[in-house]
Amino acid sequence: MNSLAIWHESNHDEQAQLDLHFNHWKLCKSDNTLSYFLDIGIKVVSTVELGEICLFLPFTISKADHYLIDLGEKLKEKQLSTAIFNEDYGADTSIVGKGFLLKEGSNSKYYVYCLAVENDLTYENRYGGTIIKFKHQLHIDLPTYYRFRVIAPDIGHFSNEYKPNNSFLESAFSSVEIIDFRVNDRRNLDISLVEHITSQKQFQIKLIHYFVMRSIDDEYILSNKDLDSLRLLEKDIWSAYIDGGSYKYQKSIAYHLKEKIGNDESGTGISDFIALLKFRFPDRNIKKYLLYVTAFALLTGLLVASVYDSLKSFFTCFI
Repeated sequence: MNSLAIWHESNHDEQAQLDLHFNHWKLCKSDNTLSYFLDIGIKVVSTVELGEICLFLPFTISKADHYLIDLGEKLKEKQLSTAIFNEDYGADTSIVGKGFLLKEGSNSKYYVYCLAVENDLTYENRYGGTIIKFKHQLHIDLPTYYRFRVIAPDIGHFSNEYKPNNSFLESAFSSVEIIDFRVNDRRNLDISLVEHITSQKQFQIKLIHYFVMRSIDDEYILSNKDLDSLRLLEKDIWSAYIDGGSYKYQKSIAYHLKEKIGNDESGTGISDFIALLKFRFPDRNIKKYLLYVTAFALLTGLLVASVYDSLKSFFTCFI
């Protein structure tokens, strides 16, 4: 199973609208090992309380793992909120509580709720993964926005790496990465989980943004959906956002895939989302391979010179 799933448990019949934002990162840590993490943004549009929002992760974690980090607080930084939403947003922190408003000029756009991970989230390990739940926070007539990061090792579960087998040099210096990322793909969910979700309230998903963040050294090859956009990330803004001190942060490109339901299609929503992408990237041990090739070339040169000298001496004896 490799699909996320999202629904809500409520006593209301309202089908709340939902936008989902995903930033899928792959970064090299200071010890030269790879780290994957997933930033999840959830925008809920509803006029009533929805009870608990439920998110299924296709791997097991627990509260003790400390694999979830709230990112809402980071959106108070104007440069970052502008970069994430691609709008000129500023934060109004004058309201009481764990939330604040994102405004465009004098107009309020979002109510951002900062999750206290230790207190607001519950974890339930079932169906081969973990269901994370938190209570929906309604604020006047604004959409509520949550943003948090999952840094569990199994985020790498969404990617597979392969060595090309058609060329010795290609396989020595590069690898291929296949990303298979899914949301609400029922064919890839436990059948008992599907039954449970069906018995609960479904969101009307209107928009999904999926950003794959990769180093500029990685070569994009193909995807099952047309890229909506490409974007070179500003190093100073995004390095702070990802806690750049823990990573060898290089310039990165965001590859953007999007699926959207038009406003005129009021009775429909996105039933599932599947993103398949292929990248080629240089081997992290390329320096080692270059050393081997250099040593091989030197040894070959010495061997050729030695054979040449031996043959020259041999034929000189007959002259």
